[in-house]
Amino acid sequence: MLALLLLIISLIDLLSHRIPNKLLLILSILALYESALTLNLMGAFYAVIIGALALQLADIGAGDVKLFFIIALLVIPKGEMLAYLSGISISALLLLVLHFLVMRSFTGRIAFAPALCGGVLATSLY
Repeated sequence: MLALLLLIISLIDLLSHRIPNKLLLILSILALYESALTLNLMGAFYAVIIGALALQLADIGAGDVKLFFIIALLVIPKGEMLAYLSGISISALLLLVLHFLVMRSFTGRIAFAPALCGGVLATSLY
């Protein structure tokens, strides 16, 4: 169920460049339910630091930062943050290549939720 919700969030971000707060709330509740209240506090700490930097330096959207925080805190198991960040990097690179192939340019808005959600998939494959 969690994977389906992450896919929906990714598709909505791809189409509208928005991540609805209602979906983030549903993701939080579902992740809490599925994780049996185990929190990855260190992962959340990294997400806050990286998210704050990305907001300031990379013009990333606040919805992406909130999604990153929720995934880091509730979805990614403890000790898997490095694998998740690697998965995000690979997913983001694929998104950039796809964006370039379609738009023939690196300019324009790029949805980042698919990379964040793709990182979850990549982490589960390790």
